[in-house]
Order: sequence, then structure tokens, then C-alpha cells
Amino acid sequence: MKSLKQFWPAILTSALFGMSLLSGCNSNNSDDSTANEQFQDALEEAVSKGLPAVSVRVAGRNIDFSGSAGMSDLATMEEATVEHRFYVASVGKTFVAATLVQMASEGLVGLDDRITDWLPAEITDRIPSGDQMTLRMLLNHTTGLFDFQNDSDAWDNDFFASGPTRHWQQADALPYFLDQPLHFEPGSNYSYSNSNYILAALIIERASGASLQ
Repeated sequence: MKSLKQFWPAILTSALFGMSLLSGCNSNNSDDSTANEQFQDALEEAVSKGLPAVSVRVAGRNIDFSGSAGMSDLATMEEATVEHRFYVASVGKTFVAATLVQMASEGLVGLDDRITDWLPAEITDRIPSGDQMTLRMLLNHTTGLFDFQNDSDAWDNDFFASGPTRHWQQADALPYFLDQPLHFEPGSNYSYSNSNYILAALIIERASGASLQ
């Protein structure tokens, strides 16, 4: 079985190709049609290099493209369409990180603020050394937090078992990593943990007063 790392060259090539198209597009209908065809060709190329399926929406001032390629189910060989639902997975981290950094640039939060500055005690009191963790540490995975996806009940029985249509809230993940021991003291090492971005998302909501949903 191929790992995701083996697909990255194909994904990155397609993404960069698509970005290059945007710079040359205008509102002319024939140009739009050509750009759409080129986007679709890029998706097909990614699949030809081993990506099982891909579904893309590109929206900008001069383009609005939706396309798909590959198979949504390799067992049944069902073709992927733009209507198929995919797990968002770590795409959400890019959104959360960009939002938090933007808020920091606007002075709404500080990247070196402690998480205790933004989260209630009922959460931070259940995180060892929580008063030493900063927003920056959340984003760069240096808090030492236990990854809630390493809890077999959370991952195997709850998240996947409920299917892609369940609407999860950030707080739903808290029981799976609160009260867990840290891998190391905050800021002293690196360990990838999805729990960091659960807390980062909660902080965004509390600092902005708006929901990320």
C-alpha cells in the first residue's frame, strides 16, 4: 500500500499548475473553458501517478472550477464525483493556523499568549502544565499533548464509526485527551498531535466570538 507521502509530488504538481493558471485567467468565456480543461487534466494526471481519488473546488476572481477524478471506492470502482464527501482531515489545520496568525497580526491574540489566557479553567486545569503552553506551541506541535486520535475508542469506535456525515464540534474531542500525561514539558520537544489544533480552534472561537463551523 502506498503512503500519503508518495502522493505528495502529484498533489503538489497539480496544485502549483492550477495556481499558475489563475494568474493567466480573465473573464473571457473561451479562456475560462480552457482553464477548466487544464484543471481537469491536472487532476487526471495526479490520479495517473497513484492518487486514488481527488475532488477540487477552485474559486477566485477569474475562475470557478469544480472537478474530480479517480475512484471513490476502490472495491466497487465507483468513480469519484464532486458530490462525494471526503474527510477534511488535516486540511483544517491550515485554516486554523492561518486564522490564528491573522488574528495575531490584527492584535486580537498573541502567539505567545498562554492557553490559560483564553481557555476556561475546566479545560486548562485538566491539562498538565497547561499554564506553560502558548498559542505558538499549539501551532508548531511543541506542547507535548497526547494526540486524541491515538485513543482507540476515539478513532476506531467513535470518529470513523459515526461516518463522514456526523457534524463534530471541537469540544467533542476534549474527553479523549484531557487528563492525559504529556509526552514532554511544553516547548522542550516536538510531537505531532491533533489535540493542539482542537485547542487552537477553541481559542479562535473564544477570541473572535464567532464559530469556525
